[in-house]
Amino acid sequence: MMALDAAVWLAVYNDRWYNNMAYPNPLCNLIIKLVNIHGLSKVHNSLVSMNLKPAVFNMVKGHLEIAEKFEVTGTKW
Repeated sequence: MMALDAAVWLAVYNDRWYNNMAYPNPLCNLIIKLVNIHGLSKVHNSLVSMNLKPAVFNMVKGHLEIAEKFEVTGTKW
């Protein structure tokens, strides 16, 4: 998923320059859209298979936790 790869890069950039930005932001909306299309488990497993550094993984995982917390469409499958 190239969109997930782009989301990872955007998460790193966003954390570096706009760390105090409130949700929802365009990055969070992109990840929620990926969850809507593919499902939370597939997006999470794709993220794990990218073998990211732990700090980067936790950044993006935070966005997935937001999607799970607000129970967006796709979190149950």
